[in-house]
Amino acid sequence: MYTISEVMKIIYAHQNSVVFMALLTYLFGFLQYGTSIAMQVKDRESPFYFWMHAWYFGHDLTFSLLFHQWFVTIHWWLFEVLWFGCVIFVGIELFSLFMSVKYERNIIWKKYLHRDVSERTGWIMGIFGYLTVLAITLRTR
Repeated sequence: MYTISEVMKIIYAHQNSVVFMALLTYLFGFLQYGTSIAMQVKDRESPFYFWMHAWYFGHDLTFSLLFHQWFVTIHWWLFEVLWFGCVIFVGIELFSLFMSVKYERNIIWKKYLHRDVSERTGWIMGIFGYLTVLAITLRTR
């Protein structure tokens, strides 16, 4: 495993490339999610699966919760900018999860429950599925 110092040494040696790649990645991410939000609002259907939103929510929430690491331990401007981007992504992903449960719950879970799915049941199924995968992941570490 690399230490923070080892990683930052490599990043500092290639700052322009790292900044370009990171900002380009975030640009495409925001364009992708912008399109997704527009489709969810207009068509009431997401182009991405509920579980993709759930995975990205966990990913970006993890990055966001590491505030101390980005702002105190490392304190390099790019990671601080990316942290703000991840906080915005967390909000977008929560919106996307909300919209999926509100409008797509029958598409997502009716095939398993063999009946219409209420919003409450959709949230229960989503949270249960998320926690199940989290438990499996933590157990296999």
